[in-house]
Amino acid sequence: LTQVAVGALRAGEAVWSVTCEVTLYALAARLAAAMTGLTKQEVKVDPGRTVRLVRAWRQTGGEFLVEYHPGATVDWMASRLRGLEAEGRRIGLVVVDYLDLMKAGRTYGDEGRRHELAEICRDLRALGVEANVPIWTAKGVNRKAVSKAVVTKADLSECFDVAYIADNIFARCATDGERRRTEPGPDGRGEVRAPIVRLFYAAGREAEDEYTVAAFRRDNARQRWVELPGYGLPGKDAADGRAVSGGA
Repeated sequence: LTQVAVGALRAGEAVWSVTCEVTLYALAARLAAAMTGLTKQEVKVDPGRTVRLVRAWRQTGGEFLVEYHPGATVDWMASRLRGLEAEGRRIGLVVVDYLDLMKAGRTYGDEGRRHELAEICRDLRALGVEANVPIWTAKGVNRKAVSKAVVTKADLSECFDVAYIADNIFARCATDGERRRTEPGPDGRGEVRAPIVRLFYAAGREAEDEYTVAAFRRDNARQRWVELPGYGLPGKDAADGRAVSGGA
């Protein structure tokens, strides 16, 4: 979600991020690192430098608005969006961290959470259509999918209805080996963590096929993904049994 938000900022969009999980400070540190190239530790110990680098982003015309709202509802989000529009802010992207922590407008009986998640997803999509703004969020997968080479829509936890409601679903995939990957450190001294993550297009209203979009080296300290063109998928693609290239 951080990469999506920063990409929209770079394109000059106003981004509204609602976090139901991490604190505003933690989210701001992630975004500042991704925007400036500083590590999260450097952001923390040198706020003056961070502010100067972040201000340089104003040249793009982008704006970032962050709110911490545990248990956010879609009705609350709709009201806030109308308020932001009334203030003259044209929001170009909404990011919600994340779907599983939102609350539905009403509660259900047995197996209620599954119905609540479906309602939240339907209402989020309707809000995006009404406000003419893309909405990105994240959804958890079941335990068996955590270390799979490829995570598909079949691995969604709690509520499979999400796969039929969302316009597009991308899965962040990594095997245990890819998560533990290391590479030589600076000047060849020692080893540093260099985990790999693959972005898999798992579902879409207009899509006919599932496919690996690209592979990236994850720089967690700077909250950046560096693309690895031509990186091959380890093993076989669980979606169709074929080996898949990770290049874009």
